[in-house]
Amino acid sequence: EKPSLGGLDVADGKVTVAYTPSVDTVVRIRVYGPDGQEVPHYAKSLVVRDGSASWRIPFALSDAAGRWRVTATDVLTGETVAAFLEKSK
Repeated sequence: EKPSLGGLDVADGKVTVAYTPSVDTVVRIRVYGPDGQEVPHYAKSLVVRDGSASWRIPFALSDAAGRWRVTATDVLTGETVAAFLEKSK
């Protein structure tokens, strides 16, 4: 079975990626503000071990409140998933 980027969760600013079946790989995380613009200083390459990895977005108090979009792209396959989170002030 070919590994698939099966999930992206961004609850409370914690980014969690999951693969089915379990795999070791690297995903590129990108974060977009409520205005739709990428926030480059929150981009991160995340190492996935045994099918999952987590990382907390280090939001600043001055970051805008609203709906933020987070994407995870597998660097080997190009597969991308997206999720949204609501950031309050």
